[in-house]
Amino acid sequence: MYKLITAVILSLLCGGFYPACGAADFIVAQLSAPADIETIYQLCRNYKSWQEQADESARQISELKEILKSTDNDSEKADILEALENEKRQMSGLKKNIRQGIKAAYGETRNLFPQFKPDINRPSLYDPADYDPDSARMLAEARRLIAEIRSVNSSIYHADGSNTANPIEKRVWQDTTSAIENTGKTLVLGLTNFFIRQEGKGRQKPDYLKNAEPILTIGPFLKRGKGGDVPEGDQTYIDFYALKKSQDNQYASALY
Repeated sequence: MYKLITAVILSLLCGGFYPACGAADFIVAQLSAPADIETIYQLCRNYKSWQEQADESARQISELKEILKSTDNDSEKADILEALENEKRQMSGLKKNIRQGIKAAYGETRNLFPQFKPDINRPSLYDPADYDPDSARMLAEARRLIAEIRSVNSSIYHADGSNTANPIEKRVWQDTTSAIENTGKTLVLGLTNFFIRQEGKGRQKPDYLKNAEPILTIGPFLKRGKGGDVPEGDQTYIDFYALKKSQDNQYASALY
């Protein structure tokens, strides 16, 4: 029952992408205590995506400009101009987070694809209709989390697929863009690192994570193409880590 509740809470955390019945494919270590669940639920209810925050800033900027036109008081004008500049800086930062988050998630996952539907005889990477919809939602969520990690860990590999002529890469860029626009810098799990691996093939964990356990694992996905360190295969997982001290991150399942 606790695992089911955890899956539901993580579904809320991730924007409602996961049905609770998907817990078998959405592997997650238990949180530090059942009492954390209500705390996370409250955080999720207050969640706003980057795009929602950017839209809110745009509305604030528009309203401040209208107010500025209607006042002749120099002191009020100074206050409004200061508020306007603050909103513009916030808007700029949000747009940068969105742009860089898309590039980071695309750079790290452009060779990953959802699992195919089990009833397709000859599935094709060129046809999204052949993808299992639950697996596609899981991959979108993994990309969102990578974008969030990028905001605290800029060492993630970035790539720009906005001008690619390859039809598969173009669709992956579009899918990544759609996912990242719904991302917010919440990081309530304290995620700081991730590692992509092929189950049973190649490295399963880098040396710097040897004493850490993932607090979240999403997959499996398909890995196609020779690029990167991850071998090709159909059992590709993304492990997410929170490399913070326990007092900084009460949601981590292990101490680092």
